[in-house]
Amino acid sequence: MALPTLTKTWQFNVNFTQSDTALARAQQSMHQIKEALIGFSTLPWTVVYSSDSAVAGSAGDGVDRWDASTDVVWAAGNHSWMVLKQASVSSNFQVCWDMGADISNIELVISPSAGFTGGSISARPTATDEQIIVSDSAWGRGSSAVSTDQIPLHCMMSDDGEVTRIIFNRSGDVSGYISFEKPINPVSGWTLPWFVAFSCENNTTPNESMTYAKMRDDLASSVDTVFIKSVMPNPTERLTQMRMSSDGFGTSATGTAFTGSNDISAEYEMNPASICCTIRPNRGVHGQIADIWFVSTDPSTGDTFPDDSSEQFAVFDNMAVPWNGTTPVIT
Repeated sequence: MALPTLTKTWQFNVNFTQSDTALARAQQSMHQIKEALIGFSTLPWTVVYSSDSAVAGSAGDGVDRWDASTDVVWAAGNHSWMVLKQASVSSNFQVCWDMGADISNIELVISPSAGFTGGSISARPTATDEQIIVSDSAWGRGSSAVSTDQIPLHCMMSDDGEVTRIIFNRSGDVSGYISFEKPINPVSGWTLPWFVAFSCENNTTPNESMTYAKMRDDLASSVDTVFIKSVMPNPTERLTQMRMSSDGFGTSATGTAFTGSNDISAEYEMNPASICCTIRPNRGVHGQIADIWFVSTDPSTGDTFPDDSSEQFAVFDNMAVPWNGTTPVIT
């Protein structure tokens, strides 16, 4: 098919790499994410407050205590956390990144509107409406990355601030995908439309986190943490498991049935994604997802479209996203 027309304009902070020990690489990765999100030129995320394990801020003080990567501390006792806000998802949408006892684990918690309060150098803040996306879970670094493992990561955000995506690579594969998004054309009755995707490998080797199997199909794996979650209205407001949907026929997605290029156009398929739920009582397709496409299974991570030097779209596993014209760093 012809290249799709973008729904949104995008900002990019991509191709981050790290060096030194396993701890240093983990610290650099988390610090790079924070720096990327607050560093976007248009409608960036803002710091609500934070802890560097030595000093914890108070709600709303706006102080970024992660001045350097070494301020990101994992520990069972005194440890680091960071609360960021993106008012374009909802007016007070906040995310708490809480470092666990081990560098392979984090806790990711959402406050859709109330906002976080409290917190100390040994305990993360809480919110009256908090939704725990993952607790003590592997993130894009993986559960067993060693000091020699490079973890290239890529952050992108729409100019309107409604969509933020983070992609991790390791050894040429996708080891993690995290996004915070406001869907397009959400169904009526979804009073506060947002969702978080969290698909991160939890195994000794990178375990493709953006495949059909992870994002569209089972959303379950013995070696990965895979969640797409939002608060849905039925029967009362509660956290619900979601999934992505794509074009298909029978029981197959188009891109898995036609693994190569289109016979007529010789172009690879790029099929738009929607957000849906298959769990009663919130079943249905509930909105579209901006500027992300399921592709044929033939392209590889790091491939770009079109087949020239413009590199407008990049492939990660079975999905394509807008890209900034650079060569994606994946190892």
